[in-house]
Amino acid sequence: MARTAIWSLGILSSLVLTSFTLLTLSSSADPIPGWEIPVLIETDDSGTAYLPQVAADGAGNAIAVWYQSDGTTYNIWANQYVNGYGWLTAELIESNDTVSAYQPQLAMDGMGNALAIWPQYDGAFLNLSSNRFEAGSGWGTADLIVLNDYGAYPRPRLAMDDSGIAMAVWSQYSSMQFSIFSDRYAVGAGWGGIELVETVNLGNAIAPQLALDGGGNAVAVWMQENGTKSSIWANRYAVGAGWGIAEMITANESAYSTGYSSPQLAADALGNVIAVWTQYDGIHSDIWANRYVAGSGWGVAEKVGADDSVSASSPQVAIDAAGNAVATWSEYDGTQFNTSSSRYTINVGWGTPQLIGTIYSAIPTSPHVAVDVLGNAVTIWSQYDWTRWTIWTNRYVVDAGWGIAGMIETNNSENATSPQIAVDPTGNAYAVWEQYDGVRENIWAAHYIAPDPTPIPEFSSMPLVAITFLAAIPTIGRLRQRKSE
Repeated sequence: MARTAIWSLGILSSLVLTSFTLLTLSSSADPIPGWEIPVLIETDDSGTAYLPQVAADGAGNAIAVWYQSDGTTYNIWANQYVNGYGWLTAELIESNDTVSAYQPQLAMDGMGNALAIWPQYDGAFLNLSSNRFEAGSGWGTADLIVLNDYGAYPRPRLAMDDSGIAMAVWSQYSSMQFSIFSDRYAVGAGWGGIELVETVNLGNAIAPQLALDGGGNAVAVWMQENGTKSSIWANRYAVGAGWGIAEMITANESAYSTGYSSPQLAADALGNVIAVWTQYDGIHSDIWANRYVAGSGWGVAEKVGADDSVSASSPQVAIDAAGNAVATWSEYDGTQFNTSSSRYTINVGWGTPQLIGTIYSAIPTSPHVAVDVLGNAVTIWSQYDWTRWTIWTNRYVVDAGWGIAGMIETNNSENATSPQIAVDPTGNAYAVWEQYDGVRENIWAAHYIAPDPTPIPEFSSMPLVAITFLAAIPTIGRLRQRKSE
């Protein structure tokens, strides 16, 4: 009898202790999923800051870059987000006060190393300069990597794989027309030298975009003009072989010189690529896409969605580890503006486009999208409500779809524009934008904490009796075994 009482007391003590432990764990200070409060990540009030870019690594760290006036020239600035700590202090990564630097592009590998590239004016021409961020050490010294003896550059583009190999492409005036050029960066060796990407020579080649796969191979796309028509062209860079032969990836050339918008593209680790662009048919602008399959080549261009009553613009695309993709764009149906999206699924194709904004009286523009390795996506855009521009976002979850759009910046007194977003492998997002304070544009950022993809049971929401029973199962089993002995 005494032994049974002791066992009973032991059971009760064990259950109470276990229940208390579980309740304590369930109420621990784990990060709460969702958007955190936006923060100002540059505090230099000497001049306006413009066009931020952001990239993330595989460990939940991020870097943002932008260009900013000091009252005399424009310089390149950066800030770093450290997982578990937050944003640090902004720093100059280019400080040549005799010339101005503009519109930086940024890319980051899986280990936290990054590259930034930007056009820099020397008093006569715009050259290209670069700086490298090394995880654990910080930014190096900015270097001139391309000396331009011909004319102005449009904005360069940059991409990097997870091992740190990078490629830059740009449109440069040469031989009486604009052509697409590239330079490749290898860790330990630096920039390799300029190469011509396209030799079409039909007319100006402009608005290039670039993506790299997991092996350092690259695909570039651009808009090619021939004097009266335009089309989308592409070329592929293979490691050890170089650039191949450029080819047109649209179904036909447009009858209008402004028929195509700047193409966008994304690549998965295996080298499969999806490109999207806007194409004008004489009445509406539609979203078109083409897919490159590694080892097979480009397919046939197809229209994303069949609704000919809307006009679309500003497409963006992101791709997950399995090759599925999400495209977003702005559209106008003749009455209302909205942000729309479609998902590409392997072996299925493009799904039916759907509206992902909620404020139909407003004007959304410049959507940007990023995905994690599982295919969950976050998109961000700037939206005008007829009073001011604000920053909005929505999130796509595989097998659940899009959520409800919401505003992520809380300072509604002045305009917020030029949003960009990056997502790390686990789905955490890093958004940046520029926002006016009544005197100058500043750079703001917000951090999204993704829900745990495989959450443990939420014990705090379970009845105490249920918690106690779950905790008691091992103890009861041991007692029954001892009693049978």
